[in-house]
Amino acid sequence: RHTVSVDENKCPIYKNHSKNKNLEIKNITLVGLRTTMGHQYGNSSYDIDGVGGIYIEKAKPEIVEGGNTCNNVRIENVLIAGSKAHGIYLDTPILSSIKNVRLSDCGGHGIFINGGTSILFENTYVSSSDMAGFCIYGSSYVSLNNCVAENGGIGFWIRSSFNVTLTSPGVEVT
Repeated sequence: RHTVSVDENKCPIYKNHSKNKNLEIKNITLVGLRTTMGHQYGNSSYDIDGVGGIYIEKAKPEIVEGGNTCNNVRIENVLIAGSKAHGIYLDTPILSSIKNVRLSDCGGHGIFINGGTSILFENTYVSSSDMAGFCIYGSSYVSLNNCVAENGGIGFWIRSSFNVTLTSPGVEVT
């Protein structure tokens, strides 16, 4: 397992403009210190390039037409502890999965999926995110199996999405 640590004035971040369309992130630990930097009145603010943790953006973010996506992104066996903003942010993923992932102390959402289709979550645990544990926005055909959110603002926030399935979800002390 590869571990990346940062000091309190930086954000653990993996940033990729997904041009190759086949990205796999496995067996990595991102450890950062939770700070008040970027927090104002209980809300997260994003004053950094990227959002923290793992940030994967489509190849041409300025283009919103179809076909501009992140295809076949796989995130497995990852621990993110202490992210300034979102733990994982995926912009328009297609045929992608997040498996055996644990996130804690995220200043934004634990996991934020912005658009996309055919996305699978398995055995994913989010603890102590300031916003939602899982935010699924503008997405379709999403399956969340054995996923848990605890000690956050909202467990599962599903917005403007359709055909989303939660199987054995857990939400505790939010």
